Amino acid sequence: MRHFLLTLVLLTAAVPLLAVEGQWSVLGPDGGPVTDLAFQPGSDQILYAAVAGGMYKSRDAGATWAWAGSGLDARSQTLSVAVDPVHPETVYAAQWGVYKSENGGQTWKYVRVGNAYQVAVHPRSSGTVFAATVQGIFRTSDGGSRWRH
Repeated sequence: MRHFLLTLVLLTAAVPLLAVEGQWSVLGPDGGPVTDLAFQPGSDQILYAAVAGGMYKSRDAGATWAWAGSGLDARSQTLSVAVDPVHPETVYAAQWGVYKSENGGQTWKYVRVGNAYQVAVHPRSSGTVFAATVQGIFRTSDGGSRWRH
């Protein structure tokens, strides 16, 4: 039993040394530094990438990218992206304010809450969105029309 325990301890300690090295490759997009990624819930193919001045969207798990930032502020860094799990064509972006797209990133509109740098959608409550700002956390339950601190 003592040899078994000693062997088990030695094997456990050696596990990190046995890790297989992977290979990384650049998939894009070519829009500058990527600050956040979000898959569309229920899809392993649709992926959003937040970048300086906008958003990119991939429909093939990152193999190719298309611009999806019409209506976002081209002078600002897009810091965060979140997709509504119930209505996956509804996407939110934090760009020192909260923006909303209801057509999968084709167009965006500003939905208030200034100084936001992070956005999250409730996983089971469509339209309930949280925004982290320099003033604290804000919440909307109606998709961005009214926000509460």
